[in-house]
Amino acid sequence: MTRTTKRLLLFGLIGLVVLVAAMAGISALLGGDGPSASVETATAETRTITQVVTASGRIEPATEVTISPDVSGEIIELTVKEGDEVVAGQVLARSRPDLYAAQIDQLSAGVQQSEAGVGQATAGVAQAEANVAQAQAALARAEQDFARVRQLFDRGLVARAEFETAQSAVRSQTAAVRAAQAAVGSARSGVGQARYGVTGARARLAEVQNQIGRTTVTAPMSGTVSMLDVELGERVVGTSQMAGTPMMRIARLDAMELVVDVNENDVVNIEVGDTARVEVDAFTDRPLKGIVTEIAQSARGVGGAAAAVSATSVTTFQVRVRVETGAASAAVGGGLSPEVASNPSPSVRLRPGMNGTVDVFTRSVRGVAAIPLGAVTVRDLNAVRRDTASSTRGRRRSGASAAASGGTPQVEDIRKVVFVVRDGKAQMVTVETGLDDRTWIEIRRGLRTGDVVVTGPYGTVSRTLTPGDRVRISTETAAAAEDEE
Repeated sequence: MTRTTKRLLLFGLIGLVVLVAAMAGISALLGGDGPSASVETATAETRTITQVVTASGRIEPATEVTISPDVSGEIIELTVKEGDEVVAGQVLARSRPDLYAAQIDQLSAGVQQSEAGVGQATAGVAQAEANVAQAQAALARAEQDFARVRQLFDRGLVARAEFETAQSAVRSQTAAVRAAQAAVGSARSGVGQARYGVTGARARLAEVQNQIGRTTVTAPMSGTVSMLDVELGERVVGTSQMAGTPMMRIARLDAMELVVDVNENDVVNIEVGDTARVEVDAFTDRPLKGIVTEIAQSARGVGGAAAAVSATSVTTFQVRVRVETGAASAAVGGGLSPEVASNPSPSVRLRPGMNGTVDVFTRSVRGVAAIPLGAVTVRDLNAVRRDTASSTRGRRRSGASAAASGGTPQVEDIRKVVFVVRDGKAQMVTVETGLDDRTWIEIRRGLRTGDVVVTGPYGTVSRTLTPGDRVRISTETAAAAEDEE
């Protein structure tokens, strides 16, 4: 073959390629379907969907008490250290009782003095009663003398002056009896006051004796010393005077909770008794079981205080989730993932203050049509209608010209939609969704099991893909589908 012949064949092939390309372009301009978009797809399938609420927080003991001394003083004995196990009633610390011992001696002397005062007052009563008896005897004699003088006066045998003197003596002795009786009442009142003094002195003595007993600090419950804030020889302030010095904390470390703040939009889906999956940062490879035990009734602001809540702040509610850490703990069931529900919680030692994340499994539906969450997007149906009416080739015009050509309303009609692949093209379908588990979402209306839906790329699904666009399944999606088969 000559060189000229080879050149002619080469030019012929190049011309043929150009002609084919030109014909493809002309076909596209005349109404062809245009190039196809590479998309990722998934098949709608029947699944169980469990709604999940996720939040993060810190591990805290379910029961923890702060111990402060009842009385002030210097710590002279400290019998525990942080981490020790204690039982209820165990002596934890003692403070110096010298001051209270001196007060006890002083008050004991006061009690004895008050009791002596009672004896003196009792003797005074006896003396007053004796005086009454003497006055009554004198009154009886004066009455007898007056009766005799009166008989003589009636017979005219004595002078009136003698009669009046006898009468005056009776009156005087009567007044003396009354005065003596009043003295008895006063003496008895003094006895009562003396006895009250004894009672008060004894009460003050008992109070100091109680305080000297409070210099010994005992454990109010069994547990673990989770925090120790004092040292031997340190002076502490008692709660009887002010807030008191926090000495230590005792916690039940066998009953731990994850305390989280849940957004107000999510807390309405949580109920006491809901099961949960707990991941503690220190044990990320060992998920734990949990159960919701408490949901706060009052909202909390960003800073955690209820008073900080305002119209512009992020409103949260505190939720407590009990964490099961023992290998023998019972399965809590519910919406737990299979690997968590089927295996007991591992034996781990949680410490107060550890960070963790909880997935609370709330409502659940079984046997429903579901698709990946990324397949669902929102579109303005009126805008889609305007674009479709403006150009059969998919070219978008301005809203004004679209309205003039199609008469579609300008108001928005926002709907949830899914793009279904049919005959190599993307068809937009309006759907009604239900629960989602952050990966799959329930489809209540609009799809059937087996429909192939477009799940990605995100930008294609959410913005660029339009009804009728040609699509081709990406090689990764196709390979994944073959692997599943």
